[in-house]
Amino acid sequence: MAIFTVGNFSQDITGFDPSSDQLDFGNISVHSLILGNDVDGTATIVYPWQPNSFQRIEGVRWSDLSPANFADVGNEHLRGDIGGVYSWENKLGPAFDAGGNVIAGDTVYIRSHEKNIGETVVDGFDPITDKISFLYFGTRERLLVENDGPDMVISSEPIGQSFRFTNVQREDLIGQNIEFHFDQIVEDLLDRAFSFTPEQLTLVSREGLFTPEGGPTDGFQERLGQFVRNDGTIPGVAQTEEESAELLMTVGNMPAGMMMNSESVTGVPGGDGFQQAMQNVMMSMGPTQNGIELDIEGTTWSGGGFGADLILKNPSNESLTDWRVSFVAKANSFQGWGGDFQTEDLGNGLTQVTLTPKAWNATIPADGEIRVNFNAQSTDITAGDVAITPANFFNETSSSMNMSGMNMGGMTMPGMEQGEMNMPVIGSASDPITGMMMNPSQNGIELDIEGMTWSGGGFGADLILANTTNSDIEDWSVSFAANANNFQGWGGDFQTEDLGNGTTQVTLTPKSWTSMIPADGEIRVNFNAVSSDITASGVEITGDNFFV
Repeated sequence: MAIFTVGNFSQDITGFDPSSDQLDFGNISVHSLILGNDVDGTATIVYPWQPNSFQRIEGVRWSDLSPANFADVGNEHLRGDIGGVYSWENKLGPAFDAGGNVIAGDTVYIRSHEKNIGETVVDGFDPITDKISFLYFGTRERLLVENDGPDMVISSEPIGQSFRFTNVQREDLIGQNIEFHFDQIVEDLLDRAFSFTPEQLTLVSREGLFTPEGGPTDGFQERLGQFVRNDGTIPGVAQTEEESAELLMTVGNMPAGMMMNSESVTGVPGGDGFQQAMQNVMMSMGPTQNGIELDIEGTTWSGGGFGADLILKNPSNESLTDWRVSFVAKANSFQGWGGDFQTEDLGNGLTQVTLTPKAWNATIPADGEIRVNFNAQSTDITAGDVAITPANFFNETSSSMNMSGMNMGGMTMPGMEQGEMNMPVIGSASDPITGMMMNPSQNGIELDIEGMTWSGGGFGADLILANTTNSDIEDWSVSFAANANNFQGWGGDFQTEDLGNGTTQVTLTPKSWTSMIPADGEIRVNFNAVSSDITASGVEITGDNFFV
């Protein structure tokens, strides 16, 4: 076996044998080299700061290599970028089906390494529903997103690969539909090319992609971004009562006169004509028309517990915001982190569930969907590895959605007694209630933690903030002392002070999308840190070994 040191851009690598040899990247920084393909597909090591400065691995393509051809890679971010390029060339991860074919879905996977490809033209891209993913992107430098006439072009240098989105403008993009893995935007700021903040963009996991050995590698965090443009506006959301009326008229197919002058409505008995007419329109829609259709995907564990995605589909041509759904399920012990689950035990293994959104998934795009992750316990299934479907989750006598109360520019319509769906308008914000605490269980917020150590005592964890009051808590702040240091968080802002003896004083404040803890509910803030007491891997992080 021969080991070839990479990074000498004046000398190509010759005689490399993929059956036995290794490439040694040492501790080279991700900012000093990237991976590429030459025009003939040959694997190259590229200097990112000037054109035509690269090292060819003669006679070898990245698809010829296996994980065994990579010696330990010291730089964490370089491990991620090597893994992205290698995974694309070897057809690994979510872009490919089992046969190694690119899935013709709604996601465009941006790459930076293919000099042999040049420009890819993307026709028919819909910024409201389609996605742009950087999972396979192989550099942290020189990303450019700009309008070119009627088109938007995403390009990267020095290799020069680009993607032209026809009849799309940069300003049309939705933060929620742009996907990165954690390090790319939280640490290396690729979000700036789009003029979004990291919190507005979606984090997706690198699970399923290759990662070279060399140490722990970030990139498995997941978080849905915000359904906003880079100027903060929301497509299809009314900003005035007049716009609300126009949108409502379009969705309800009602005459403008009825919308603007309820007194002129005739033939509708009882009460204000406009309100009664709106009730009739909503009743005629039915539980899955111009509203929300529910679906579910999940799999049971042993004993019938399961994790699942509740899929909320909006079949209409207008976005829905501040939604609410209610249904009866053959399950109990609901625990959700993508929405607030209010439950009532109906007996006989049935639970009435009312689900409302978090701030970051409050809008369902037109002709689109969102997914709300949760765990629960099936009351019908005890075996493991059983698919959770609508047939075995929803009670057959329950509707997929009950609707009432339509918010129109600040005017609320009385209606049906169960459930609620708000049309795409901006509602008024409630007065904030601030939760302050000096230890893990004061002033309405109880703290808990769930996590696991890696080798050396580093760990990833969820800090769980439970609201024990019957009122929402907004703009909260918590403070605690921990047996840990080197905090790195992406669900909140961690301010730390070293207290000595391995103890750190932590003050945590929220991001915009974690700023509210619902009444009798909880939120989870993801973070990494290094334990001061534990060095072994695979040790559970608990309140006992984390809090002081």
